[in-house]
Amino acid sequence: MAAETKKPENQSTEEVKTEPSSAEKSPFALLRSQTAKHWLAIVLIGTLVIHGIGLIYYKSTSNPAPINYSPEIALGNFSFRADKTAGGPISSAEFSLYITALDGLDRLARAGLASHQFRVQEEIEVLLRQAHSGDFDDPALSDLKRQIREQINQTLGNRLVSDVIITNLKIITSDNKIPPTSTDTAASPPWLEKTSSYISQ
Repeated sequence: MAAETKKPENQSTEEVKTEPSSAEKSPFALLRSQTAKHWLAIVLIGTLVIHGIGLIYYKSTSNPAPINYSPEIALGNFSFRADKTAGGPISSAEFSLYITALDGLDRLARAGLASHQFRVQEEIEVLLRQAHSGDFDDPALSDLKRQIREQINQTLGNRLVSDVIITNLKIITSDNKIPPTSTDTAASPPWLEKTSSYISQ
């Protein structure tokens, strides 16, 4: 009976002896705690970096930089050479050409001109080869602008062009003189050459 009561005491002392002492397990616990802190710091820094990148991206997309938008669409520089046998007062002309689209059709007009750029330029050059010096007698060039507008709309296959704007106009007469009106036209900015009567044509 006494032996049986001593056995559990001996067993408990053996179990106590098999467990590592606090001095033995403290280095491992310290290492584990330092490793856990290290990884926790990495996770926190990574989270902050990801949130920072997301915030920067959101601000850059939600508040885009303002774009300087111009309603005029440049088509390039063109020239006119009169037929010498026609005997007109104007022998040649050079100018820059711009257009504006009808209300609400600006994006469609720009897309059409981008996909038909060379064809539009070619058609305008053909039109200018068929023109005569009288087309440049009108200071407003109303008839010439109307022809160019109709030709561009026909080439694009849709009525998109509202105004045709001619700038930097330089006209040379048959006696190699430059009319005084051409200098004024060349010095005028594009928006001053728009005419309200042209839209109704």
